[in-house]
Amino acid sequence: MTIYSVQFAAVQLTANSNALWTAETQFLEVVRDVEIVDRSGNAGNTVTLWLGVPGTATAFLNTPALGAYGHFQWQGRLVLASSQVLGASCGAFPSHVIVSGYRLTL
Repeated sequence: MTIYSVQFAAVQLTANSNALWTAETQFLEVVRDVEIVDRSGNAGNTVTLWLGVPGTATAFLNTPALGAYGHFQWQGRLVLASSQVLGASCGAFPSHVIVSGYRLTL
């Protein structure tokens, strides 16, 4: 098994819901760090990260209200199985999301 660090997504959310990354079939991918920054200036903005397969999604992270131009960081371990989609939605946009982790070659 070989481990590779990878940035899965670095995006500006400009719509209500965005698919950020689809796990590749030949790897087991693990999200380790999520950085979220509000750029809307809306003091009550929240961001939801979700995980799913096409047609279904389950929220796994709801940020507290960020505050105008506030930020939030999550660190942990979230395994993305083959073809699972990691996505995000926000109450006000733009918001910036950066997701990184590692990829296991099976």
